[in-house]
Amino acid sequence: DGCPAEEANSLSYRSPVATKAGNMVFVQSRSAQTVCVKDASGKLENKSLEAGGSHSFYGKAPFVVMTFGLGQTDLFFQGYKVKIDNPNAKSIILEEVAF
Repeated sequence: DGCPAEEANSLSYRSPVATKAGNMVFVQSRSAQTVCVKDASGKLENKSLEAGGSHSFYGKAPFVVMTFGLGQTDLFFQGYKVKIDNPNAKSIILEEVAF
């Protein structure tokens, strides 16, 4: 499917204050890559994005975003841009906060 496996030590992110429901992750890519998103039910969706391309993934939080170019993506969850502390990471868990 073109995506890495979820890392055992995945980064984790929670919005400071939710301004939107936690049922969607918006991904914008700065490079051509495949992005995979798994939701709480185990549903896995993957999307090949061109540089500058974007896609909305819908499901139930928490979401796991997996890609070989995590540092080349802009992720938006619950109304906030997700801060990626380690640009070399290959997966991140997005945890919902009450809306």
